[in-house]
Amino acid sequence: MKLGLDALWFSTAIIFAKCAGLLSQIVLGWLLTKEQFGVYAIANSLIVTVALLRNGGTQQLLVQRGEAYSELAPKIFSFSLLFNLLAFCLLTTVGLAASKYYSLPELRYLCLIMGMSIVFTTPALILKASAQISDRIRVLALAIASSNIIRQGLVVLLAFAGLGVFSFVIPAAIEPLALGAILYYYLRSFPTPKIPYLSEFRNIFAQSKWIMLTNLAVALRHNGQYLAVSVFESNDMLGVYFFAMQLITSGVSVFTSAIEEVAFPKLSAVQNDGEAHSVAFSTGMRYSIAGGLLIAMLVFAVAPEFIRYVWSGKWDEAIFAVVVLAAGVPGIISTTFCVAILASKGLWKARLQGLGVLALGDALTAGVAAYFGDVGLVSVSVTLFRIVVATILFYCVTRILSSKWALSAADLVALLIPLVWFIPMLVAECVGSFDIIEFPCKCAVLLGTAGYYWFFVGHWFPYRRREN
Repeated sequence: MKLGLDALWFSTAIIFAKCAGLLSQIVLGWLLTKEQFGVYAIANSLIVTVALLRNGGTQQLLVQRGEAYSELAPKIFSFSLLFNLLAFCLLTTVGLAASKYYSLPELRYLCLIMGMSIVFTTPALILKASAQISDRIRVLALAIASSNIIRQGLVVLLAFAGLGVFSFVIPAAIEPLALGAILYYYLRSFPTPKIPYLSEFRNIFAQSKWIMLTNLAVALRHNGQYLAVSVFESNDMLGVYFFAMQLITSGVSVFTSAIEEVAFPKLSAVQNDGEAHSVAFSTGMRYSIAGGLLIAMLVFAVAPEFIRYVWSGKWDEAIFAVVVLAAGVPGIISTTFCVAILASKGLWKARLQGLGVLALGDALTAGVAAYFGDVGLVSVSVTLFRIVVATILFYCVTRILSSKWALSAADLVALLIPLVWFIPMLVAECVGSFDIIEFPCKCAVLLGTAGYYWFFVGHWFPYRRREN
């Protein structure tokens, strides 16, 4: 119950922050061009090159080993700062090369600022871990929401000031400083940095190496597809795809942030209690799928008219991509929860393998689709890939956790049943330019699907496990 309340409180705070993000995207949609969105997408995708180094993979390690915080935090701060400085140097170098490859001089400066933002995250990393371990979830939610609102406000101000694509990256460098300052104001404690001995350095690295590789997979999952699409599509078309994905991400991140910042530390605390962990797994999956379907329903019903009305036709090319990508939202959220489950048990290698498949598959699928078609084909291909892989990952996680909670082949088929009516409905809607199916029908189908999964994950699935 406490997990659900904390997640709800956290999600509520994040919703306010994401509303600010949506408002800033509305403004940016008016002030910036499709090409400028495409340039930022390229710059953002270059983060992949330094994701392996970012924070040295230590935040999850610090939270997962919360009982040793006092001993680990001073050393981990120094360890993370070293890796973040290396990431800054590498990203700056990559920016120079990319600016020549894409013939975009501004890329070198964008990468320089993004590299600085990585270094600025170091103090906030320790303070976030402290808040999670001490169960100060409300403080953490307030700090994250406030710093994000500050960032979005600066984005709008800089866009009005005519800074163009730099309106994205300058606030991103200020946000971690604001986050760290707010957290320190409430926590009033920060460990004195301590340089670890070589043996301690090796020990931290040995424990965090899988997390570092996982960070690379996460970055590739979030940004690798833009890099792949940029090779075959113009900056304008890449900008359209990036714009569509950002609209979807605004809603999805409410749930994924709650999972990463609330569910992960809570699950880590009960990792040795098999029954509690299993109940949390079942409950979390139920809410993940139901929440994802709620977002899909809202986007499916509202997005086309919203985009036409707000931007007066400027971003109509993104409507198809937005609606199609929304269908994959349940898979994104449930995948995030499955990955958090693995991390809470300290199964870093299994977590890496799952995210690695998702990341490489996303980028490869997007690249191949961009080669053979346009943004529409990329959206359809990426969505179908995410749905299938999310289902398989759920199956694998249940096998890894416990035979008691393992899915049978019949269970796996039952999970895929809603695709029988959902995919034809989606195809009919897209072919008919979003006018064939009326809003009440959309709601009925999607709510019926949500009810189906709610029953399967929350009731029938646990019942079958108890019977067996």
